[in-house]
Amino acid sequence: MKLLLVPALALLLIGGALGVRPATSSQAAGRVESLELSVERPGGATLELHFEIRADSVADAQSAAMAAVRQLAPGAAIAPLREQRDGVATAQFAIWPWTWDDAEIPVKVAYNPAGVPAAVGGDPLTPALAAWTNVPTSRFAYAPATTTAAAPSLQDGVTDGQSVIGWVNLGCDKGCVLGVTSKIPAAHEVDIVLNSNPQANLGDGRNGTVDTQSILLHEAGHMAGLEHSCQAIVGPCTELEANAVMYYRYLGTKRALQADDVAGISSLYPETPRQGPLTPLEPAPQSVRVEVRAGWNLIVLPAGPIDATMKSLPCVQAVFSLSDAGWDAWVRGAPSSLNTLATADAGRAYWLSSAATCSTVFD
Repeated sequence: MKLLLVPALALLLIGGALGVRPATSSQAAGRVESLELSVERPGGATLELHFEIRADSVADAQSAAMAAVRQLAPGAAIAPLREQRDGVATAQFAIWPWTWDDAEIPVKVAYNPAGVPAAVGGDPLTPALAAWTNVPTSRFAYAPATTTAAAPSLQDGVTDGQSVIGWVNLGCDKGCVLGVTSKIPAAHEVDIVLNSNPQANLGDGRNGTVDTQSILLHEAGHMAGLEHSCQAIVGPCTELEANAVMYYRYLGTKRALQADDVAGISSLYPETPRQGPLTPLEPAPQSVRVEVRAGWNLIVLPAGPIDATMKSLPCVQAVFSLSDAGWDAWVRGAPSSLNTLATADAGRAYWLSSAATCSTVFD
């Protein structure tokens, strides 16, 4: 198995914002890093991994990620990580391009409760999944979680097509992995490993513990296909983005979706409008209103040339899309020869960077 660092955003969080109790080990009082890695198995599936790690530095977070992969996937051939620049990982930004087909909705999730820490208490998963299911402007839904004895695929190396959430005691020598979310695009499978090690400090948010339900609500958003509401490396975050469950920092217990989360899931999976019978000679007209806010937006654009669409949205500075071949971009004012993104595909979401707020209606 080969481990490669893919573009990722290193998320920095001061331990005090986590609400973590002071401890003698540096792991319990460090900041939280988020790293995205790719694990390739010879002749097997590729896993895209998203780590939430508490550590004192980026280097310790990277060491913790390496140790977790060695523990969960023994015998893995791990390539060296890229060098750091000014204390920050050089590969810093990536989205998780991911959507479930309508035939796969409601998405089925299985939970293995073996090893769950006593401090977690109750059932943190059911309300986390229900929050994303109950968005009235989105057709996305999770099926009620079932119980399983199966391990997440990262742990046992089996691609079984079943999305599993389970607990594993991961070491906390240099840093402490809170959880690992693994995506298998080829199998349409997403698994989550949560750390049952007491030093991970996962609980119900009381007595200084990290709230597991809040963590699962955030990770279930990734499982659905959302990335973070705001990426610190690309500009300041708006108030709406900072309030979101999908904000790139864990700021304590947050168990309800916010406006930006609802907008994101509704953009990826808009509610299918119910319409009466249409006359073949007089099809019902369809209009689409697109509103862009200052900062970063994930928006489904109308199909057609990007140049023409952006004339109606003058506040947008750039449009980005990630495919298997890499990033494509349209930048306002750039020569056409440099703009690698020329046309928007129907039903596809794009990242828009905007200097202000603007909106328009497309017929």
